[in-house]
Amino acid sequence: MGNFISNFLRERYFRVRVGERFSERYLQENGLPQVSVLSVILFTIAVNSVMACIRPPVEGLLNVDDLTIVCKSANMNLATR
Repeated sequence: MGNFISNFLRERYFRVRVGERFSERYLQENGLPQVSVLSVILFTIAVNSVMACIRPPVEGLLNVDDLTIVCKSANMNLATR
């Protein structure tokens, strides 16, 4: 399974198309391929490990595949730190 996941994420490239023209090919250094059941599982594992690291007064807000990290405090020095 480890080799399968490693190969799934290895050497992925992308190009950008504007009209009929394509950019050069670029290596995708992070992120997950879209439209794959495995991508959903890997994203869930990754985002849950991030959420586990967030401690008050910082909060993590998760909506589908968007993570927002906020800090709310009456003390600006605490919020900044």
